[in-house]
Amino acid sequence: MFNDTIKSFIEVLMQYDINFYLVGGAVRDIIIGIKPIDYDFVAQINRDKHFEISKSISQKLNCEFIYNKHYCTSKFILEGEDIDFVMARKETYKEIASIPLIEEGTLYDDLKRRDFTINTIAYNITEKIFIDNFDGIKDIKNKTITVLHSKSFRDDPTRFLEV
Repeated sequence: MFNDTIKSFIEVLMQYDINFYLVGGAVRDIIIGIKPIDYDFVAQINRDKHFEISKSISQKLNCEFIYNKHYCTSKFILEGEDIDFVMARKETYKEIASIPLIEEGTLYDDLKRRDFTINTIAYNITEKIFIDNFDGIKDIKNKTITVLHSKSFRDDPTRFLEV
């Protein structure tokens, strides 16, 4: 399922006492049977721990990372693979298309803020199971794109570009 680079990244993540999951487009692509173009890992941790682990991953894998303090995201480019490591989060929009307020959240919180049901599936790597709270697998099988919530495009108009 994973190439050696992604396996190495996962092995490093497993060295920390955290719950982490593969989420989003990579999970969707794996279910469809195509190679993902990027990998997003989400962890249920606080802001400080996210940054500390990101720095540590960078050192262990001898690679650079780009950190976004507002969103608590880290982007690694490792042997040509695009890998994001993010803090599970809740987003609140004060007005249309504004920069969201970010709070620490659970896996469920992180998945329910996404755009389409097909992008809300998580894969628990240690248990080797899919977590599908929003019927994304059903929509993949039915070749259906369902908007997750009524404010999806209001909150982030750039989501129109993904369709």
